[in-house]
Amino acid sequence: MRKFMILLSLTIFALACKSPTEVVVLSLNDVHAQIDNFDKIAAYVASQRAQHRHVIVLFAGDMFSGNPMVDYHAERGYPIVELFNHIGLTACTLGNHEFDYGQKVLVQRIAQANYPFLCANAHGDSSTVAPHLRPTLAYPVGSDTLLLIGVTQHNPECLASRKAGVAFDEPIERIGCDSVFLSAKKNNTTLIAITHIGFALDTLLAHRCPQLDLIVGGHTHTVVDTGYWANGVLVTQTGAYARNIGRTTLAIKHGKVIAAHNSLVNVASLQARDTAVTALIARYNNNPTFSTVVSHLPHKLDSKEQVGNYFCRIVQQQTKSDIVFQNLQGIRVEGLEAGNMLLKDLYRVDPFSNQLVQFQMTGSQIKSFVRKVSQHFRRMDLCAAGMEYSIVWDEQKNVKDIVFKSPLSNSKIYTVTMNEYMCTTPADYPLPDKLMSKNLNITTIDCVLQSAKK
Repeated sequence: MRKFMILLSLTIFALACKSPTEVVVLSLNDVHAQIDNFDKIAAYVASQRAQHRHVIVLFAGDMFSGNPMVDYHAERGYPIVELFNHIGLTACTLGNHEFDYGQKVLVQRIAQANYPFLCANAHGDSSTVAPHLRPTLAYPVGSDTLLLIGVTQHNPECLASRKAGVAFDEPIERIGCDSVFLSAKKNNTTLIAITHIGFALDTLLAHRCPQLDLIVGGHTHTVVDTGYWANGVLVTQTGAYARNIGRTTLAIKHGKVIAAHNSLVNVASLQARDTAVTALIARYNNNPTFSTVVSHLPHKLDSKEQVGNYFCRIVQQQTKSDIVFQNLQGIRVEGLEAGNMLLKDLYRVDPFSNQLVQFQMTGSQIKSFVRKVSQHFRRMDLCAAGMEYSIVWDEQKNVKDIVFKSPLSNSKIYTVTMNEYMCTTPADYPLPDKLMSKNLNITTIDCVLQSAKK
């Protein structure tokens, strides 16, 4: 009996003195198909795995849309999936741009991935992507377990047709109501949320669910250098476009995080490259079709606004519209150099292939539309052709007045063209009800290509 008690005491003492388990969490978000530095990322991940026993790699959504070599590959989006396979991604969640190619293509990409897509707040029948998603992933680290949960936006920002049939729970409520997930905290389990809801909602999630140990976030392209502590929960995000790798170290003891530290690794500063991945990237980029000269830009465009206005003017000419609008965030380059414009340049400007829709609107309706959009975004969001306007703001960044260089007649009917994303996102672009409209069955890129042939 005495020997048993001594053995029991030693066991209890050993457990009490157990060294914390160190876990290195590497993370990316909002890569948007930018693949050129993935050989550096792959080499860095491999070096961390060589140095540390427990390393996981997480991705917080938006792997697609932004690079024609990926977006218009024969299997749309496959190059980024294959690169994540090479890196050894542990898990990811869905970003809104994962829907950009449609659900059929997304299901194909999920099937090719060696890692699970986690999204607890998406629901749908067998005709949708929902059954191909998992809510959580349990990942063992020594005698402890990491329990990962993924969530995306309540209403993912993409065309309604591309998410048809999928219902999305409010993400914070979904995590907060998941008794299985939250109760796992009691069983030597560390809780990590991989989210694509934006930094502000991540901090709100931390306040609603203090049981969480770490939030790996995305969507708002926020650079969080050392992480942000909210209600005792560490919130991280790396910016975008694979410029940074998040590196979070967790010291875990009996499921409890007793220490955590976050930093960002600047990818440009890394020197080592994975040569196998370098070769893959070269193969993806070696597509001569995209090096075709399709147009000539007579002068340099120095900003997104200038690029957007320039493309609006081409659409105006090709569609014979009075006015053309383009949402600023739909323009994905910061400017263009003068000279020959290549096909890949066009697709980088506008990777979404949204068709153009034409409306009949009165001058009064156009004025109201511009005011509502500007107030919603609290900035000038609408690039335009056929009209010029400026906004007068008050000190609280509310629209005080909108000045139109060429006045619009309130009662006159104008032909107005914009992309279908704007037409189907009423929270951001509140068009009047019952407008006469028609789908032109062409895209902005089609207009540019047609213009270049003349």
